[in-house]
Amino acid sequence: MENKLVTRRRALHVIGMTTGGLVMIGCAPEKKGVPAKKEAPAKKEEPKKMAAAPSDDDCNATIDDTSKKLRSTLQYVEKSAIAEKNCGNCLQYVAPEGGKKCGGCKLFTGPVQAAGYCLSWAAKQA
Repeated sequence: MENKLVTRRRALHVIGMTTGGLVMIGCAPEKKGVPAKKEAPAKKEEPKKMAAAPSDDDCNATIDDTSKKLRSTLQYVEKSAIAEKNCGNCLQYVAPEGGKKCGGCKLFTGPVQAAGYCLSWAAKQA
């Protein structure tokens, strides 16, 4: 009876051969009489700006859909359940300026509570 267990060596061999084959297909010369596909020039996208402290004084400022989705993904909450981990002592937190109530975050736009928390919390270096 033959052992059908896949070894690491065999798996790496198959992956290498598959990858090599795909590279070779991508580098194949054009066939005569068949014009190459011309790709449209890539649109130059403006870089996304990371938020500093929100522009208005209100912590209930409007948040765009992209930031809402990112906040949800990072599980941002306005009040941390872990006392020693909060936005106020996070490396990503941008402190409020000019007497404003809410700060900002380097990862997403909109107001951020100093007492908040998300999965990207990282301790500030003292």
